[in-house]
Amino acid sequence: MRRAVRSPAGRPESRPAASPSEPASAETQRRIFREEFGRAKAELREETLRAGRNARAIGGAVFAGYMVACFFSLTLMFLLWGAMDLRWSALIVTGLWAVVGLVLISRARGRSAASSPGGEDGESPPDRAAEDAGDAEEGGPARAGRPAD
Repeated sequence: MRRAVRSPAGRPESRPAASPSEPASAETQRRIFREEFGRAKAELREETLRAGRNARAIGGAVFAGYMVACFFSLTLMFLLWGAMDLRWSALIVTGLWAVVGLVLISRARGRSAASSPGGEDGESPPDRAAEDAGDAEEGGPARAGRPAD
């Protein structure tokens, strides 16, 4: 059985009449959606808790490494104190840590420049897109291979 229905544009359409099974199927779809949504929420909660535990473990390891570096620095400073004044030994240990810091920051900058979305020339993608558009207007690289007018 078909019934006439008006479309949003106001034209009559022919659409099948609602069957008695439609509310049941809609209810089934709602139930399935709620179950899937509940499973997704539980999975997200579980993964969030796991990520939190991992972050705490990494934070603990970083703190332990920091403590090792501090005590190593003190040990080295007091070992050097046997051969020179304590102030000079502290200055030498500080200088060693400054060199380590400089090496690490230069390596980090090198890696960051290599992974930059701008590429080797350091330009950001929008800058290159604007430049390409300007070339196209002037008959630059966009016209490569075409004879000149």
